[in-house]
Amino acid sequence: MGYMLVSAAVVVTVGRIGDMFGRREDVQPRLCLVHRRGDPSVASFWSTGSSGALELVILRMFQAIGGALLMANSAAIITDAFPSEQLGLALGMNMVAAILGSFLGILVGGLLSQVGWRWVFLANVPVGVFGTVWAYLS
Repeated sequence: MGYMLVSAAVVVTVGRIGDMFGRREDVQPRLCLVHRRGDPSVASFWSTGSSGALELVILRMFQAIGGALLMANSAAIITDAFPSEQLGLALGMNMVAAILGSFLGILVGGLLSQVGWRWVFLANVPVGVFGTVWAYLS
């Protein structure tokens, strides 16, 4: 619930900021926080401590900020990047990737949680680093 509350509260504001100041400048820094749908990269390193339940809730709320940043401008970036005749395909591929990522996130997260719940956070670090480097290079 914390994730959804923070995400809903922030998504409109960060979308407006992206409209005002440009979306490309907004994408690369946010990939440091999130690589897809709120799964953290930087937040993953803070996953230590003895109060696991409270830590998990707070981390998920922090992730919601990164998720809102990504969610607010992804369709707008695709709309700007693709010509109108390819726009439907591009937006469709974006949605397929999001759905596939959601499914795989649940599956892999469930398997990793058997080892330890902190591994669910730490497994996202390489993906976030890759996404950040890719964004800067492209």
